[in-house]
Amino acid sequence: MIEISHPFLRRVTLLVLVPVVLSSFIPAQSPPSVPIVIELGDSSVDGSFLKPYKNAWKMVYAFLGKEPFLVGTEQLAAVEIDGRPLLKRSQMADYAKYNVATTYVNVFDPKNMAPVYIDFKRSDTGEWRIVISTRRW
Repeated sequence: MIEISHPFLRRVTLLVLVPVVLSSFIPAQSPPSVPIVIELGDSSVDGSFLKPYKNAWKMVYAFLGKEPFLVGTEQLAAVEIDGRPLLKRSQMADYAKYNVATTYVNVFDPKNMAPVYIDFKRSDTGEWRIVISTRRW
């Protein structure tokens, strides 16, 4: 057993040990055993607060043995398809020094963030993909 005779050290020790001892009685929070699954169309998801915007950015992006450089733009715009008010997010990344450009377009329902249309294109490989959702949320 350690004995502390100095009154100040006794108080400091008590102030340090009391919270440590008390915290050992508080049960630790653990993550839920089953992950929470949110399905498309779930009412807990709401993107109706999103507003149109435009931005541009410059980022250093390095390829092995090549000079790094990347410029990009992004915007969110209100669109209407078949009378439905939707949002369209467009993002373009231009690797101009390498003649490569990628374009992503996502059209979605702002109320529940459900995708309506997704488009991806890459200029150097000709790679592209278009996905159109026929499901109405």
